[in-house]
Amino acid sequence: MRGFTEGLIEKPQTVAEQVANVLREAIASGSLRAGTTLRQDDPAGQFGFSRMPIRDTLRQL
Repeated sequence: MRGFTEGLIEKPQTVAEQVANVLREAIASGSLRAGTTLRQDDPAGQFGFSRMPIRDTLRQL
């Protein structure tokens, strides 16, 4: 059974990981400029998430 399920199930991303990926992409593409102040309320409203995962994301980055 181990060989059957191996590689089929991926660990779901947390909200913080999803938001971090979006912010990383924005930084890399230049749409989020260096020195831009990010407050947790802004991305929380933009993504429709609570501030807690946004706070975790900003800490992670």
